[in-house]
Amino acid sequence: MIKLTRRRDKKYLKIDYLLPILIFISGLMMFLVSRSLFANSPDVLSFSTIGVSVFEKFLNKKVNKDAEFEKLKNSFAEQGNKFGFYIEDISTGKTYAYNENVKIYAASMYKFPVAVTVLNEIQKKNMALTTELTYTQADFEGGTGSINRNSFGTIFSIEQLLTNLIDYSDNVAQNILLHRISKPQVGALINQNLDSTSGSLFAAENVTSPAEMGNFLKNIYKGEQLTQENKNLLFNEMAQTVFDDRITMHLKEGLTFSHKIGSWGDTGSWHDCGIVFGKQDKFVVCVMSQNTNYEKFLELGKKTAEFINVVVR
Repeated sequence: MIKLTRRRDKKYLKIDYLLPILIFISGLMMFLVSRSLFANSPDVLSFSTIGVSVFEKFLNKKVNKDAEFEKLKNSFAEQGNKFGFYIEDISTGKTYAYNENVKIYAASMYKFPVAVTVLNEIQKKNMALTTELTYTQADFEGGTGSINRNSFGTIFSIEQLLTNLIDYSDNVAQNILLHRISKPQVGALINQNLDSTSGSLFAAENVTSPAEMGNFLKNIYKGEQLTQENKNLLFNEMAQTVFDDRITMHLKEGLTFSHKIGSWGDTGSWHDCGIVFGKQDKFVVCVMSQNTNYEKFLELGKKTAEFINVVVR
């Protein structure tokens, strides 16, 4: 019995060695077969992007993005011309839009081209982030922001003013900066970075559309108006704004929204426009409204975020 047991032990010992090898070969074959199923797809994984599984890709492809877009568009259509949106995949150029050319008062979204103009002037060495400006009585304005709680004569660096301008949509920060740069400078920069300047009211009257604002954001992000360092500074700051209750709060984990909001109660206008950064994708997203209330904007902002969660990886 002892000899027989030993012979059987050796036999099973050989199988123990072979089993892991067989499992490894089977797994490798399954991976190669799965990968080949997606070989003709523009979204196919490369070995350099192995962090996202083929199975996850397969699940993503099961989502009918066009059907989800129709649901979103129908939700907006129920509001007539009160809402418009423009969403674009920066890599492919594919767009999803509704009432994208309707002209609406932009409100505080004007602060975005103001910030770009300031950074552009810094690049030209006409000023620096450390340049100091003084808060005067002529700069005073109510509304959003906290600089107006300071005493006249308080000194702020341009870096501090930019932070307040973007993070807190501070009206006084904008006024102080516009005493160092000019509205014609901002207007020139806007027109340089629009795909078409014909009929644009953005520079002169602060009136724009979801498509126009979306394209302006995209062109600043992709273009050469700003250095990469200043793009990083600007879009990182925009991701830290305190106004994250519109679209951002409903985005899935892993997505970052670098955005600027606008609010103008006199015309019932509420806006949220920026760039959504995913693990693989970058999308321009701009939702604008007029003659509506804040609660309705929040409702459609949530629906917009739910659509973004589907199309952005």
